[in-house]
Amino acid sequence: MDAKQRTCLKCGKEFASTGPGNRICKRCAQINNRISITEEQLQNQRGVKRRNGEVINDLTFDEVASARTES
Repeated sequence: MDAKQRTCLKCGKEFASTGPGNRICKRCAQINNRISITEEQLQNQRGVKRRNGEVINDLTFDEVASARTES
């Protein structure tokens, strides 16, 4: 895939992205790699998962859908 100019989601500067999954520039990616954080700490920062405003935690999509039809 051809490189495309994208805006870094962290610093806001434009950079040559390698594809649609590459949204953070090389400099910011290096900074992120230096930060040591556990998966639990990362999840606490991100908050709870929601679908249409309802907390879904670790439920599968089918479990969430069936819970919505029961209520």
